[in-house]
Order: sequence, then structure tokens, then C-alpha cells
Amino acid sequence: MSKFYIDSGKIKKIQECSISADYVFGINEMIYETVRLVDTQPLFLKQHLQNMRDTIDVLLMSCPSNFTYAEISKQISRLLNVNKVYKGGVCKIILYRKSSVFETYTSTELSYALFIQALEHATFSFNTKGIRLALHPSVLLQKPLLYSMYSAHMVVQHKSKQLLQTMGADAIAYFNESADVFHSSHGDVFYIKNKVVYCPSPEINTFRFPLSDFLLQNLSKIDMKYV
Repeated sequence: MSKFYIDSGKIKKIQECSISADYVFGINEMIYETVRLVDTQPLFLKQHLQNMRDTIDVLLMSCPSNFTYAEISKQISRLLNVNKVYKGGVCKIILYRKSSVFETYTSTELSYALFIQALEHATFSFNTKGIRLALHPSVLLQKPLLYSMYSAHMVVQHKSKQLLQTMGADAIAYFNESADVFHSSHGDVFYIKNKVVYCPSPEINTFRFPLSDFLLQNLSKIDMKYV
């Protein structure tokens, strides 16, 4: 378990409490991306940061002045070293508004926080049995279309966890306003038939992961197409 996180460039100790970081930073407004780490290298970091900037633009928020690729890369390296994480993991990047509940104060500018979680196992395994995807019409994400997860979607996330428990499924589908399945609680949705891979386009699934785009672009190497 990582002991430290970074808040606007400063290393801070994670307090031992039962409240999750998502809840603490999402009390007001929060935007986040989850970045996969291979050893100490963050994958598709530029695209993840661009997703956050695009989301900020849609929500008409102001981006922190030091929220750049060079700065975030440096801070991720610092956090990996201080937490002694060298064999891969997950980095969560959070943009949030600083506020004080007691002083009824809320900043007009966003701040950023970084969390690192090491992999429990350094090796990979494949699920040959597939997963059970549940469909429930109440799991609806409405416009505006965003590119990163936003605190307003937390209700859907918490509802998803409850539905998964009652329905006995591995993942639950996310519907848009057109009743299309465009994403899921476990990530992007793919449908394969006759060596053709179907995946909702970025215009429909604005949450589409950079890794999914990379995989789709390389399907031709194994004699498959995608639409």
C-alpha cells in the first residue's frame, strides 16, 4: 500500500482512515484519469492529460498553470521513488477544487493530486472464461459528453457497484441518451464477429481508453479489421 501522494507538487502522507481518496477529493468537483504504469513508465500519459484538458474545456473550468506533461511526468517519477514502486502499477491523476467546509470557501481554480498503487502481482494472466456484462437501463450517463471521469458520474459508479452485487455480474454496461451501450464499469466494450471488431467510435464513447485505440490500430497485424 502506497504511503504518500502528491498534492499540487507537494509530497504528503496518506492518513490512515476509512474514507477513500475519491470521496475526499470528490466532495465538490473532481475530474480524474487512471494511467497504467509499465515498470516506471506511464502509458499514453499525453493522451490522458489531453482528455482532462478537453473535459475542463467542456465544463468551462480553468486548468492549473503547472498542469503540463513535463511537470506531471516529473511528479509521477517522484511519487514512484518515494513509494518505492518500480514494477508497474496504476497512477490516478485528479483535478479538484480546494475548499473548506467550515469556512464555506471554494477556490475558482483547480488543483491536482497524484496517487500511485503498485500491482499486487507483477505477472499477467488471461481470463479464458470471459466476463458477464449486465444491462440495466438506470445506468445512464447524460450530456454533456466528457472525456475523463467527472464527480457527477460518481452516482453512476456507486449505483453500478450495488447493481453488480445484486445481479451477480462482472461488469455493467453504461448507456447514453440514445440508449446505446457505449462503455462499461470495466472499460471499453468490443464486439467481435467474423474477424471484424466493432467498438463505439470516440464520438459516441468519449471515454475510450488510449490503449483501446492502440490495440485497434494493430489489429491488421493479426488479419482482423475494426469499425
